[in-house]
Amino acid sequence: MKRTLISPGILIVILFSCEENNISESDNNCLEKHYYYEQSEKISIGSNILQNYIFIGFDYSATNSEIYSFIEDEATLDSNFEVEINEYNINSKKALCKFTSSMNCSEIKNIIEKFYKNEIVIFASYVYDCDMLFGGVQYDYMSYSDEFLVKVENSDNLDELNTIADQTGTIVKSEVYMMPNWYTLSSNKNSQGNALEMANFFYETGKFKNAVPNFYRIELE
Repeated sequence: MKRTLISPGILIVILFSCEENNISESDNNCLEKHYYYEQSEKISIGSNILQNYIFIGFDYSATNSEIYSFIEDEATLDSNFEVEINEYNINSKKALCKFTSSMNCSEIKNIIEKFYKNEIVIFASYVYDCDMLFGGVQYDYMSYSDEFLVKVENSDNLDELNTIADQTGTIVKSEVYMMPNWYTLSSNKNSQGNALEMANFFYETGKFKNAVPNFYRIELE
């Protein structure tokens, strides 16, 4: 029986050992947006995009029946793929879904924009191929949610954090437990970008010590 395990990966170090997918040159503009920063090093992950999967977050108030109906009704999603709805985090219910056929980066982007028109969809994210050992478990894939993490210089002064959050349509949620000066923020459909893009944007302002998406590790059994 296939089972999907989804585990939040706050500030994990992603060690890639992945094969590049064959994606056309015309898709480069989309691929170039897929990167993150690890201790000031820019790490590109566009070539690791999985063309058959998408990671979707649904409103926690949506029933599982509504979620399964959404998957069943979407022509681009494989209704025969065994989907496990993860309710670990009360912010959203999460599920790894499979496409009926391979999609390139731009096609997945268009599908995400279409999904966002449905009120029960909170976020939809690309899935990346990587072999990663974490806590003694081998993880196949990773993705990200609507949350990202930003490290400020001084937690006594959050003016810049709040100002840029207002400018980008993102929300400062709370300080990360047991991680001084780190704050959790979230993006939404009306934000300037998704969590990956917003983490990069905050870091590239030069006003913060670090910013990373809240990566999720995914294992298929």
